[in-house]
Amino acid sequence: MYSDSQLTTLLNEKNIQYLLNKYRGGVINQKGNSYENFFAIYQIALLAKEVIEQEIDDIAIFSQIMAFVDDLVIDRGLGSDLYHFQLKESKSLSWGTNKSNIRIAYDFRLQAELNTKALNRKSRISIVVSSEDISEKLIAEMPTDIQSYCSVILFPYQKTVEELLQVSDDLKEAIAYLTAFENPAPDKIECVAKVLIGAWVSSDTSKTTVLGVLQAAQTCQPSFIRSFKSDESFVLEPELASILQSIDGFTYLISRGFFHWEYSRAMDGTYAFSVDSEEFQKLQKRIIQIKPTTFDDLENLL
Repeated sequence: MYSDSQLTTLLNEKNIQYLLNKYRGGVINQKGNSYENFFAIYQIALLAKEVIEQEIDDIAIFSQIMAFVDDLVIDRGLGSDLYHFQLKESKSLSWGTNKSNIRIAYDFRLQAELNTKALNRKSRISIVVSSEDISEKLIAEMPTDIQSYCSVILFPYQKTVEELLQVSDDLKEAIAYLTAFENPAPDKIECVAKVLIGAWVSSDTSKTTVLGVLQAAQTCQPSFIRSFKSDESFVLEPELASILQSIDGFTYLISRGFFHWEYSRAMDGTYAFSVDSEEFQKLQKRIIQIKPTTFDDLENLL
């Protein structure tokens, strides 16, 4: 926005240095926030299969709460371990000492002790880093007394979610599960990832659940995100099923709560609205009313 000549002309040296420090701090904070948000949606997507298929609605997920390790906390409820994650997007990192500015091991000990004494809960605490060298260093130097409940997780950092999906197959696979499509194209995976980030960032991260974030994302982009109900719960009208089965070369299936079709192995598609939507109910009625007998007639309705 401003040229170097403008800054040097209009500001004295003290204010230029002050501005540079603010800029550097802002960049660091933005980078850290992006890293935390990307990791959060990765964890949400990993938990999504369990939440959806086992119909679990109370897995809580928190960020920046009153805790010694607070970047991300996952709580499955009483009787389960508490999962804490500390994210460090740094090229130089150590476990630290009680007297150093970096006190990762110290914080981990305090967190485990607090969970035990205050909640009678065991802990699983992880340090998440983007550098493979730092990851190996922390694993090799992990203090003996925290090894039973601590781990080091390697998670890549990229500036954008598009770039992150290109280098993280694990994230791509986790997000792909949430899409409405069996073999989602890259742009659809990117769309769902971005919507999930928006749902997470806009939620009250001090008291939300995995299902709550997923539902918020689905509300925002219902045509791209799968249904959270089992496919067995969706049944087509018998008359509709009979009409579709009578069209030569046409096949269909209901998967992820959406109606997917194929014609003579040459064309395929997915109806843009889930089977339990009002739009799909209207489609059923139109097809039953018109009673198409060829794919050309049916295609006009789809």
